[in-house]
Amino acid sequence: MLAFADDIVLIAPSVEKLQKLISIFALFCRSNDLVINTKKTEVMLIKCSGSLYVDKVKLQQCETFRYLGIEIKSTARSPAHVLYTRLKQAKVAFYRIRNNAQVLGLSNCRVRL
Repeated sequence: MLAFADDIVLIAPSVEKLQKLISIFALFCRSNDLVINTKKTEVMLIKCSGSLYVDKVKLQQCETFRYLGIEIKSTARSPAHVLYTRLKQAKVAFYRIRNNAQVLGLSNCRVRL
């Protein structure tokens, strides 16, 4: 499980195990007076198929989603692909910051990421 604030990602090696995780998580939420917004909840299945539910509500499937600024695709080759994409985005952001600093006459400033 990945969790940050109210964004949670559940990961499992099979549809059956993921359904079990979802059911356990839903039970935890009910026990703690929390509500899962099934309209905003999406499921991404990689190299498998099936349907997943929260309390008999079928969850919508997606091909891509963004988690903490990282775009995850069901067609991604590997976690390394995700890292490569994130590094490309960081490089673009770095050069934008550097170029803006030069335009503002701050070329002697150093930028740390």
